[in-house]
Amino acid sequence: MISARFVFICLFMTMTSEVLLSPFYPQYFTDAFHVDGVAMTSFFIICCRIVVIVLTPLWGMLLKKWKVKHVIVTSLLMTALIKIILSGVSTFYGFLAASLVLLVFQSSIYLLYPYLVGGMKNGQKKASAATTYVFIVHGHYCC
Repeated sequence: MISARFVFICLFMTMTSEVLLSPFYPQYFTDAFHVDGVAMTSFFIICCRIVVIVLTPLWGMLLKKWKVKHVIVTSLLMTALIKIILSGVSTFYGFLAASLVLLVFQSSIYLLYPYLVGGMKNGQKKASAATTYVFIVHGHYCC
């Protein structure tokens, strides 16, 4: 099993990087892509949410055939690669497309909770892992 500490660090870094830019999307879209930042931010958010809503259950179905360890490690690596690609995109629709591909892989991260908690035998460790996961996933929205 992958170290829970390593997984939580990766999860924290992924969630933090996701949240840092989001309050500035309207200004960023206007300045970088010369589009209506407010309208395109709304469109961007809707598209992103649809991808995550659709793909999270699909990842769950795939995990019946593939090992969780391989899926999560691959998803984290692909997430890092796509974020590098994302930094070089020059159009709004390129940014949107790269972001949606990013979310294809990033949506698998929501499956970490049952994997981490389910794999633990000790009740105290389960409670600690659940608390840490909830803090990272839901706490980053407060930042």
